Amino acid sequence: MLLKQKDNRNADIQELNRLLGFNLTAKQRFMVERELKCLQSGERNEQNSAYYLDFRYKDSKNWAVIHDLRIEHRGRVAQIDHLLINRFLDVFVLESKNYYYGIKVTLEGEFLVWNGKTYQAIESPIEQNNRHIQALQMSVDDRNLGPKRLGFAIPIGYRNVVMLSPTSKIIRPDAAPFDLSAVQKADAFASFIEKEMDKKSIIEAPKLIGSDTLQEFGEKLTAVP
Repeated sequence: MLLKQKDNRNADIQELNRLLGFNLTAKQRFMVERELKCLQSGERNEQNSAYYLDFRYKDSKNWAVIHDLRIEHRGRVAQIDHLLINRFLDVFVLESKNYYYGIKVTLEGEFLVWNGKTYQAIESPIEQNNRHIQALQMSVDDRNLGPKRLGFAIPIGYRNVVMLSPTSKIIRPDAAPFDLSAVQKADAFASFIEKEMDKKSIIEAPKLIGSDTLQEFGEKLTAVP
């Protein structure tokens, strides 16, 4: 079920294009053009990710899809690109990233991108998304938004996923001492989810909530100011 569609950023793009029509200094023009390029590139990537998620899950009663969820809580602000929630209360927090030349992860867990000439270190998108998850979890807990059974809160599992373009190249270390399954291509994400669901144990069956409860929980998240 699709509970919140992706936001349209055409107005922001139009405003940046309008600014380029002014008499700007070279530095100002460079900054506006850079912002415009990043916005357009990110918008295309988020649209692609939203397409794959909507195609697979928007008509399912077992999954709730939320795009562009903004969380402000306890001084923290998180702009979550996509949320995918199932009836086991697995909350997949998806961060869309557009790495044109792909991404390389070292044995030490450092993330590198190719800038056309050399590899350049970047902030770990996994750690960045972890901060989003922390803000979301605190908001859910403090505001008492989670589903309950017999008066007790049902445990919620938060999952970190960095979603890349289908054309992005991912270079992973041969024997990473940490889990890199969080980095997925958008077109392969559904297969990844199916494998994750196959791991579900009969022990988790009592945790299963109804489709109406799933929808209610998702709608509470989208209504948070």
